[in-house]
Amino acid sequence: MGRRIYLFFILHSAFLGLAHEAIDDEPTLGGKSLGSWVIQLKTSQKPDERKEAAFAIMLFGEPAASIVPELIAALDDPDEEVQDYAIGALAGLGGLASKAVPTLIARLGDDRLNGGGWDLLHHSIFEALAAIGEPAVPDLIGVLESNDVDVRWRATEALRMIGPDAKRATESLSRHLDDPNETVALNCAQALQAIGPEAKAAIPTLSALLQKTNISLKDEAEMPNRRYQSLVGALAALGADPDPALIRELENDRPRRFTALLLIAEYGPRAKFLATQVERLLADTDEDIRAEAADVLCKIDPPGSFVINRSIAALSSPDPKLRVDAARFLSGIGPQAKGAMPALTLALKDPDRDVREQVALVISEIDPTVPAAVEILTEAFRRLSKDNRFLADQTSRALGQFGPLARGAIPVLSEYLKEPPPFGSSASSTLEALNWIDPPGESIAHALAGALGTDDKKSRLDFLRLLANLGRHAVAEVPAVVKMLKHEDEETRREAAHVLGRIGSGARAAVPDLMALLGDDAPNVRSEAIESLGQIGFGDSDAPFGLIDELRRGANSGQLSSIVALIHLDPPFRTTAAKLAQASEDLYFRAIIEGALGHETLEGQGFVRRTIRDLDRVLIQDHIPALVTQDFVRPEIRELDPDLKTKRGLESDPGVPNPLILALDYITDFGAGAKSALPWVARARKNTDPRVRRAADFAFDQIQKSLSKTEPR
Repeated sequence: MGRRIYLFFILHSAFLGLAHEAIDDEPTLGGKSLGSWVIQLKTSQKPDERKEAAFAIMLFGEPAASIVPELIAALDDPDEEVQDYAIGALAGLGGLASKAVPTLIARLGDDRLNGGGWDLLHHSIFEALAAIGEPAVPDLIGVLESNDVDVRWRATEALRMIGPDAKRATESLSRHLDDPNETVALNCAQALQAIGPEAKAAIPTLSALLQKTNISLKDEAEMPNRRYQSLVGALAALGADPDPALIRELENDRPRRFTALLLIAEYGPRAKFLATQVERLLADTDEDIRAEAADVLCKIDPPGSFVINRSIAALSSPDPKLRVDAARFLSGIGPQAKGAMPALTLALKDPDRDVREQVALVISEIDPTVPAAVEILTEAFRRLSKDNRFLADQTSRALGQFGPLARGAIPVLSEYLKEPPPFGSSASSTLEALNWIDPPGESIAHALAGALGTDDKKSRLDFLRLLANLGRHAVAEVPAVVKMLKHEDEETRREAAHVLGRIGSGARAAVPDLMALLGDDAPNVRSEAIESLGQIGFGDSDAPFGLIDELRRGANSGQLSSIVALIHLDPPFRTTAAKLAQASEDLYFRAIIEGALGHETLEGQGFVRRTIRDLDRVLIQDHIPALVTQDFVRPEIRELDPDLKTKRGLESDPGVPNPLILALDYITDFGAGAKSALPWVARARKNTDPRVRRAADFAFDQIQKSLSKTEPR
């Protein structure tokens, strides 16, 4: 618990509400009825109590639709945080809070929002309007006429988030495409792009502006002008044909040719009539232009049959550079280029080493089932200097695509981990490759344990985090992890304790060392040691007394972990824990303890429901690819890439939390309170990423374990 990044704190602005009047069978939360929380919100003279009420309201779910008037009234609360919680509660209701739109809009012009609280409350208001969706569109259109640049910008952002349901804003967004503020103008184009074909009435305005916009930046001519690119993106999404200016740019200097190719690709098959002009660039003197031209041809004329046939022929060229080019062209097509596999397989015996290695890289993308390609890539990786990070990353990722077929490369990849590359890199691509090559994890666990002695802190912590994800598959590495419990670095000790907890009962030999950590100076280390002891379990009847001592220290980060651990370790303590939960006014505290006791409470359900809903929201807003969102969010996103094999690189750095894994870890803390999420967790166990599957397995096991301990209350 101490190490979790709690999603409800990160995304505090979307809260749910409760029903106004109590009825006989009305559910309770924190010992209070729904109506009681409303009364506390409306009448308490203490800001902290009103904030507590607003927070409690979010946990009840959609019944809050009946108290929208009370939430609107809370917008006049003198405390900024109460206002923000009320706005968040309205946001959580979505379209059910449509009656609040006029009041939210009116608050944008409130003088009280000027000053320190402006950013917080304005952001929350626009987030609520975006969550309410289509009912808020007419008022957002009006806000676009504001003289305040920041207000206009936030309005366009809200309309972009609403997407197709914001089609009524097409005319207004079109008028503001030439807004004097560049950010507002860019957002208008992106909002139209999000609306899609329903906004096709904006095509004439977009086209006219495109004619007046320079395709490239003067100081960075190889990249498209942001305004030009946003206009092209909108036109492509709305169904327009490519701008004729792009055709002329294909004959321009090298940077502008490259830029034009990038933009033509946006149009997909609608740019097929440009295939002849793009085809000429396959013979360009610049290597990157040739590769980009091949990629564009595949996008405008799928499945890329022209490029495939031309590349197959070029693989027989007497010029090795042309043979390398031919292989590179095929890499942009992916699995659809399977027709080239006979020629590629033959090319693995090419006399030129560069050709063989490029062909092996391409095979990893098209059909990673050829052992000879693995051998070539393994030898290439062995030969690489750590100074050549790009080729090392490229080669290790390619090996990862072969999965278990590349097990022979594990020793070479493992050796690379023992001395991290320069520039603070954590050898993340190598970790990624090992993750796919050895899904169960025993071999990768051994490789990681052998590399824990590194002096590079980031790499060491990354290795420990991946070991934790391996869970029980890392049981053979317990001795190496125990050594890290004595490391001088606090974060290393904490992560090592976490690893042992995830290994579970197989780490029982580490119990004495974890008990020793109860005297650590760092509260986070003590907390993690306690939580891990609860997950491991032990038979020594005297051992729990160390945890009781920690509990007696008073309010600190180890207290909650101590209680949960004792629930698992000392059955008689369950009665005491139940009393502690009932006496607590902290809703999160109650949810965690009740869940550990095996009770599916309203508090636990509320926190878990919010976590899953927030995950959806984070992924949509941050445009995270479909790898993470598969089976978890909106169907239209899942359908973007049902195969998902091209997106394995999403989370290449173990130090960057995958939102899905983060959510799984978080809901695990609620034990039986996460029962309603079990179908969601079960889907995660089938995810394409082994890390997600392992996190889901752990969550599923822990929730089921808590449910098995359910007792009558």
